[in-house]
Amino acid sequence: MLDLDHTSISMLPNSVCSLSSLQILHLQNCQSLQVLPQGITQLNNLRCLGLRDTPLVSVPRGISRLKFLNEVKGFIVAGEQYSGDMHSGWQLDELEPLTQLRCLRLDKLENARIQSSVLAGKCYLKTLQLACTLPIGGSGHLPGEDDCRNIEETFDKLEPPQCLEYLFLLRFFGRSFPSWLENLSYLTYLILENCISCLYLPPLGQLQHLKCLRIMGAHSIVSIGPEFMGNVISSTSNMPWCFPKLELLRIEEMANWEEWSFTDQVPEKFFPSLLKIDIINCPKLKALPDQVKHISSLEELYISGLQGISEIENLTSHFEWICIRNSSCEKISNIPRVQHLSLIGFSALRCVENLDALQILYLKDETVDHLPEWLPSFLNQHHNNDNIKLYFVCSMEVLQRCLLGGLDWPIIEQFSHIRAFTNDNSAFMEYQKQPYSYHTNL
Repeated sequence: MLDLDHTSISMLPNSVCSLSSLQILHLQNCQSLQVLPQGITQLNNLRCLGLRDTPLVSVPRGISRLKFLNEVKGFIVAGEQYSGDMHSGWQLDELEPLTQLRCLRLDKLENARIQSSVLAGKCYLKTLQLACTLPIGGSGHLPGEDDCRNIEETFDKLEPPQCLEYLFLLRFFGRSFPSWLENLSYLTYLILENCISCLYLPPLGQLQHLKCLRIMGAHSIVSIGPEFMGNVISSTSNMPWCFPKLELLRIEEMANWEEWSFTDQVPEKFFPSLLKIDIINCPKLKALPDQVKHISSLEELYISGLQGISEIENLTSHFEWICIRNSSCEKISNIPRVQHLSLIGFSALRCVENLDALQILYLKDETVDHLPEWLPSFLNQHHNNDNIKLYFVCSMEVLQRCLLGGLDWPIIEQFSHIRAFTNDNSAFMEYQKQPYSYHTNL
């Protein structure tokens, strides 16, 4: 094994190419390395080749000779046919003889010219990353119609084998996702990252083994609707479950996403295994759909940077933990089973009520100059406050108000246990009602 990941190496010595027994060569994130020596294609026993995030501009023709390769991270796709022994990347047809591949990452797929699938016959392939490199977000602009159409055709022809378990689509810029996505019956982990031009999510609900789904940076999506659930027709009792094994759903950085809804035609049988939902930096989302609020298996909900939702209420799942961060939420109500509630950046919040099972309340906001105004009324609702612990990260000014004899002590002493401290933990106060204890370094 030769591991040169994250080094400043600028040239790979020719002597490396004489290591005939070498099986693992890692050259990932080597920012000064631009050329692979021609002799690298003579490493006939090589099993793993890592090139991801290394800015190579010249690679040798003939990677197809390394027939024992089972892992290639950073297969750079060439834009033109070979004109010599060295080129800017490899042609996709060089993958044909590599029948032992278990893990593969293809980069610069916008360069690809493909006539037929080079992946369908890879019967051992478990992990696949398909990446484009066109500019995204504020640093560039949306690709034109021809570019979108070409990349859609390329991805349609890259249909992977049914045995695939982990799939990453990175910076795909077609208008619609490849149709084969919904047919990967053994897929367990799917990431759709920075697919900036896609207008709708693919129908994924019938992927029977999918456990983790992460969607990030799909800025053209405005609405997520019933199409996301897959080919469901009616709400009959024999209808298959949608997302039957999904445990984690994470949606983030969706700048224009406004609506998340299901119609009456969607059955109640969805997300039976879902444990956690993360929704991060989706500023225009207006509400959580009612169906999501009643997923019985759901244990954790993390919401951050949602400026369009003013109320979070009527969540009946048996939540162990809910975290709401940097949100414009004004009201949290009727979440009777939540045990741990974290509020980070809560200045907009005006009402918190009906959290009957709450055991831990975590508050963090150094911008406020007093305890939340809703806290006294919240405590009045919970007559058995001996079960509620408060952890409070605050400014020095607010911490002093919480001390014994301070302005907010009558509120503080109602909790069974409280620890209040500054963000750097340089100042603190800790109080416990039974048995009584009180400590502070102020």
